[in-house]
Amino acid sequence: MTSLTDPGQPYSCEQWQDAGEDDVPLVLDENQSSPGFFDLFHDSWNAFPTFVIIDHTMTVRAKPWTLESNSNTSSCDGSNSTIDGWNGGNTNDFLQQLVDECGELCEPGSGTVDINVEYMDDWNMVGLPLGVEDSYYLTLFPDAIANTLFSFGEGYSLETNLVEGTGYWLRFDGYGSNSMIGDDFEEITVTLSEDWNMISGVSEPANVNSISDPYGLIIPNTIYSFGEGYELADVIEPGLGYWIRSYGEGNITISSNAGSGKSKFANRLTDANSISFNGQTLYFGVEIPQEEILSYSLPPKPPAGAFDVRYSGDWKTVFNGGAIEVMNNSHELQIDYKIHQDAWVLKNQLSGEEYSLTNSGTIDLVGDVTGFTLMKEGALLPIQYTLAQNYPNPFNPVTSISYSVPSEGSISLKVFDLLGEEVAAIVEGEHQSGNYTVQFDGSQLSSGVYFYKLTSRDYTLTKKLILMK
Repeated sequence: MTSLTDPGQPYSCEQWQDAGEDDVPLVLDENQSSPGFFDLFHDSWNAFPTFVIIDHTMTVRAKPWTLESNSNTSSCDGSNSTIDGWNGGNTNDFLQQLVDECGELCEPGSGTVDINVEYMDDWNMVGLPLGVEDSYYLTLFPDAIANTLFSFGEGYSLETNLVEGTGYWLRFDGYGSNSMIGDDFEEITVTLSEDWNMISGVSEPANVNSISDPYGLIIPNTIYSFGEGYELADVIEPGLGYWIRSYGEGNITISSNAGSGKSKFANRLTDANSISFNGQTLYFGVEIPQEEILSYSLPPKPPAGAFDVRYSGDWKTVFNGGAIEVMNNSHELQIDYKIHQDAWVLKNQLSGEEYSLTNSGTIDLVGDVTGFTLMKEGALLPIQYTLAQNYPNPFNPVTSISYSVPSEGSISLKVFDLLGEEVAAIVEGEHQSGNYTVQFDGSQLSSGVYFYKLTSRDYTLTKKLILMK
């Protein structure tokens, strides 16, 4: 007997405890006696006062009777109506009739469900795991910071409402969780664009290897979640957002009922050297076949304020070394490395300080750090600027470009079309003296002839490349 009667609304245990009338408990054993169930609730109408059916989440699933109506019509949709034809009797008869007439409302998939979505301090990738009437971001995530919901298309776009199947960035001021109420769904079709996409899943966890991809759109090993940084995902969890990279446009289907499947991806990094920055790991010293290189690419950088580390060009592995970009190092940076082959040198691009990398070890740094240069120990330093021909050429869609820098300074490596318009910035920033190799990904460009230009303060080199899709 309670006033808490809004269908689909979860109430706390404290609310239920405080909602009883006339000292009547809200939960009764089915064999209740002295007084019996019927006698306890019986009134002059020979009927029940206000009551509801709740599930294990304390959510109202049915409201079969209220004092506002005394018609003998059966309705379990939350309207004011009676249990059809019940005129008193023992408790078991009453409960059985509730199950017969309203029990389907509590079956999985037939009503609203409650999903708790946890979030961490600062930026999170989120999604909408339920069908809801109000998809406004502050309704679903009332603890979020205002005006921080972003989707991804040609770049990041500010949004106000969430859509099923789409992933978003959302920022919070602290750790916590939000509860969502809505209609569950076990399958969703997601439309992918070529290159990187932000997606979300269904109302139950779904294994990434179970995603239906009939046209082979998904680039293997490119489904990422975001925690302390980007991490490869094994499961698409409800309420979270994910990055996924596609060879082209088309549809995939995410289902919680599909089999787990088995990945056919062959990891080439098993014997690679590794270096991690605050737990985010990069690899080096192993050559990746050109046809597989996209499987070792990283998603676009997160919004400002999030931590990120990568090789220039958005890669997580290089062969002969390269420039490492660090984003928001939180003042303290712990570097852990494991070397399986050769000896290497890590050079701080701001201070010029060098660290020898052999076997395994840890480097602790304090202060502003924006990047490093990684190179083999003993490598001869160049005496002039050089820019090598890209390989392969023609290419589709990734090619390697090597260049040499003889002295410390600001360097840019950019790509231009035949009209002289800049179409991509591969590298831009301070460099130490050394030899560099970067990967250029032309997925966003049309087939054709382009020029790539290496520019320093007093030197420029230009070469031609051909993208053939």
